[in-house]
Amino acid sequence: MGIPSPRKRNAVTVIETLISFTLLISIFGACMPVVVRHHQVLADERDYRLAMEELNNQLDRLVGLPAAELADAVVNLPTPSMKNAELVGETEELELGVRVTLTLRWPEH
Repeated sequence: MGIPSPRKRNAVTVIETLISFTLLISIFGACMPVVVRHHQVLADERDYRLAMEELNNQLDRLVGLPAAELADAVVNLPTPSMKNAELVGETEELELGVRVTLTLRWPEH
């Protein structure tokens, strides 16, 4: 009589399945806050990019105006294309010319 040969397993036990599901659920539970935060950061970055494009477009439009029309154009800025955004402009006389300051505010998520 020799040493009995190990028998081949063809199935997965219930304990192995429970441990696998527990590990899988734990990993999903740990990763979901990171995924949600990632989507929030992407949305914030998209809003920031849109805001920068909006300000760039307005400044390009204002640069081409004569000095006499600049103050009126800054006061009467068009409504921004961003939802719930507020675009405010002001001018300031300096030695070398006129300083234009544009501020764009929008609500965060």
